[in-house]
Amino acid sequence: MEGVNVIPSSAKPVKAEGGKFVIAHGESGNRHVIEAAPGIELFDDGGTLYLRAPAGTPMIHEGPSRHHLPTVTDPITKIDRVREKDHLTDMVRPVQD
Repeated sequence: MEGVNVIPSSAKPVKAEGGKFVIAHGESGNRHVIEAAPGIELFDDGGTLYLRAPAGTPMIHEGPSRHHLPTVTDPITKIDRVREKDHLTDMVRPVQD
């Protein structure tokens, strides 16, 4: 996650699911989410997410294996999804929590 100045014009709005913006899905059903509220928007630009939210907005880990997640520190945050390469199959895939 890193603060940026603008959201690219090519980014598309993401709708909240059940009152929450889903930042990431994990293999075991875990999710990283941010509660939908006025002033919070999420955009997707080809797999890179952009979050507009007030500083201090918490990211929440939902699922059986809870862990600490950062809070939003910038008005616009770029969220890149980390990828890993399986050298046996030569496939690249998103890292799952």
